[in-house]
Amino acid sequence: MRKVPLILLLLAALLAIYFGVRYLSTQEFMPYHAVVSGKSWAQLEPGVQTIILGMLTIIGGGFISFGAAVLWLFVPLHRGDGWSRWALLTITAASIVPTLYVTVALRRYAPQADTPVGPAALVLALMVVGVGLSFLPAFQARRAAA
Repeated sequence: MRKVPLILLLLAALLAIYFGVRYLSTQEFMPYHAVVSGKSWAQLEPGVQTIILGMLTIIGGGFISFGAAVLWLFVPLHRGDGWSRWALLTITAASIVPTLYVTVALRRYAPQADTPVGPAALVLALMVVGVGLSFLPAFQARRAAA
């Protein structure tokens, strides 16, 4: 049972890192940004383009940081250190919940925009299920001791 949570968390970390690299390497905003803004990249003033690229760089770095933190927490999680489960949930709440919120908010504003609601929800689900499953051995040990 210990491998399943790690596999789920590994998938979430790799997805986050993939999106981080994608956002870091982009030279203009994503297609869904154009739909939401109602403007193409070329229609934006150079200063606005610079601001947006800066924000996309920060977002990309955040996704990579999230993925790296999850990977680093594999060691204490595998050892069974209880604090690591709570750390993973905290990191997920701080990183992925706001990401999902924004993708949904942008989709509500512009329903035709193909915002990445699915990938954000998938990462959140993988994290919650993976961490949830990692709690099972501790619960089973307590139950057996009682």
